[in-house]
Amino acid sequence: MREYETGLSDCAGTADEAAKTLNDNLAGDVTYLESAMDAVKNNIYEGIEPALRSLVQSVTSDVAPQLQKLVKGLFDVANGTAGAGEQMQSAVATLAEWAINLVADCMPKILTALTDVLGQLVLAIVNNAPALFNALLDSLFGMADALTVIAPQLLTALGKLLQQVCSKLFASIPKLTQTAITFFGGILDALLSLDLAGEFAK
Repeated sequence: MREYETGLSDCAGTADEAAKTLNDNLAGDVTYLESAMDAVKNNIYEGIEPALRSLVQSVTSDVAPQLQKLVKGLFDVANGTAGAGEQMQSAVATLAEWAINLVADCMPKILTALTDVLGQLVLAIVNNAPALFNALLDSLFGMADALTVIAPQLLTALGKLLQQVCSKLFASIPKLTQTAITFFGGILDALLSLDLAGEFAK
C-alpha cells in the first residue's frame, strides 16, 4: 500500500512539473492573466451586486407602477378622461422624487468610494516613490553608460561624415566659382550690350 501511495505522490509531483513546464510561455502567462482578471471581475460583481439588487427591486416596486400610471394617464388625457392630467402629474412627481432620492442616497457612497480609490492610489504612489525614483535613475544611468560606450563610435562616424562633406564642398569650389563667373559675366555682357545712352536720348 505504501508503494502505491509513493507512486501517487510521485505522479502528483510529475503532473505539477509538467503543468509548470507547459505554462512557462506566453500562452501560460495569458492564461494566468485571464485567471487574475476573472478574479477581479468576480470581486467587482460581488461588490456591486447588493446595490444592483436594491436598484432593480426599487425600479420594480417604485418606478414600474408610476410608469404604468403615467402611460395610463397619457391615454386618459388623449381620450378626454376627467382628472387624467392630475394623475400624470402625480406619477411624474413621484418618479422625480424617486430619482432625486436615488441620487441623494448614492452620491455619498460614490464620493466615498472615489475618495478611497484616490487615497489608495496616492498612497501607492507615495509608498513606491523610492522604487520609481530608483528605476528612473537606473534607466538614466543605463542610457548614460550606453552613450559612453557608443560615443566614440558616434564621434568617429560624425567626423568621417564631416570630412566627406568638407571634401565634397572643397572639391566643388572651382566648379561653383566658374559657374558664378559665367553667370555674372553673362549679366555684365547683357548690360553692356544695351544701348542705354541711346535709350535715354530718346
